[in-house]
Amino acid sequence: AKLKNPDHFKFFREALLDSSVAIQFSAVEALQIWGRAEAMPLLLDAAGRSWSPLIRVYAAQSALRLGDNRGRDLLITYLRDQNWLLRALSARYLGELGQAQDADLLLSRIGPEQDNKYVLAEVCIAALKLTALRGPGPSPAVPVAPPQPPTAPGVPKRREAFELEPLVVTAPRLRLQPAHYVDVRIDNDLVRLLEKMAGEPPPEEQVLDPVLNEVNKLVTPTGFALKTRYSDLSFLLVEGLAGARDFSLVQRLESIARGNPNARVKAAALVALAYDKNRQDLMIFQEALRDPSLVVRFGAVEALSLLGAPSVRPTLAITAQSDSSPALRVFSAQALRRAGDPYGRELLLRAIDDFDWVVRAMATYYLGELGEPEDYHKIAFKLNSETNDYVVSETCLALLRLAGQ
Repeated sequence: AKLKNPDHFKFFREALLDSSVAIQFSAVEALQIWGRAEAMPLLLDAAGRSWSPLIRVYAAQSALRLGDNRGRDLLITYLRDQNWLLRALSARYLGELGQAQDADLLLSRIGPEQDNKYVLAEVCIAALKLTALRGPGPSPAVPVAPPQPPTAPGVPKRREAFELEPLVVTAPRLRLQPAHYVDVRIDNDLVRLLEKMAGEPPPEEQVLDPVLNEVNKLVTPTGFALKTRYSDLSFLLVEGLAGARDFSLVQRLESIARGNPNARVKAAALVALAYDKNRQDLMIFQEALRDPSLVVRFGAVEALSLLGAPSVRPTLAITAQSDSSPALRVFSAQALRRAGDPYGRELLLRAIDDFDWVVRAMATYYLGELGEPEDYHKIAFKLNSETNDYVVSETCLALLRLAGQ
């Protein structure tokens, strides 16, 4: 699809008739990327008539992204569908692509969606995004690009469009001006959902909702991102709470980060707090690095990386050398490098010789993003003796990135 070749239309059209929802989803994704006028009739037909709710909603947002407002009309209709995934995704895409007046529509859905945590979270996040389009400031002419992970000066960010990368937290609160009013229902429900998670089993122990059967068949990067988005509520809640500055909301998040017994909940609160780069108190993150749970410590390192200030470097350096988890030591090393300390790169170079393949894979991946041109030959040399397929794959990707310098 990225070739924009009109001769490929027949492949996309045929794929939309496939019995596999994974192939159909890939076809819709391809038509959106292809972006030619011939794509629109196919997308609108799939959005209105496909047997798959997932295909209908994804085709509708594709049509809207390509400029046809009929896609928006369909998304609004789907907000009241019986299928919760259809409602959740419709809210999400309206938040990304809708108009300022759609904020009131989404706010009106908060009450009816109290029984489904994923739909409620998506509705709240979408309403936050559209709140930024309302007064007091002018509405942006194009969607605001999501904030990217912090990168130190002189450290280029090397990620290609179609690589399978971590989910990006859009942090819609960061787009709000001080005079913007955030509906109190949004804050209350998002924090309540986070606190409620403490009493729920982890995702791997939960019974799979049959509505997600189609999502779990997807194979493209976008499909994998949807799987993650609806397998663990933590990501959605971080997105909705990230960058909170309201005093009472921040207090509740700090209380969760310090005292909640659930590791996933504490980690989510830590990361959400870190999106406020005006924070002066590092103690809450340093305390979390002493937590026995790796999940909490990982969240603390991610939070310190998000802050990105020079003051986080000593803490990251200690964690990168002394934490009991080899994987967290590597993650801390890359965070240290992103914060502008070259010692992080030295630690990553040491880690590519580790006996643990996970450590080698992670270190190689981060060197591909954060390494120097001379690291190309060091990584290429390791390829001759590497036997683990994951490490070999990461090595090839790292070499491709470094070759572009």
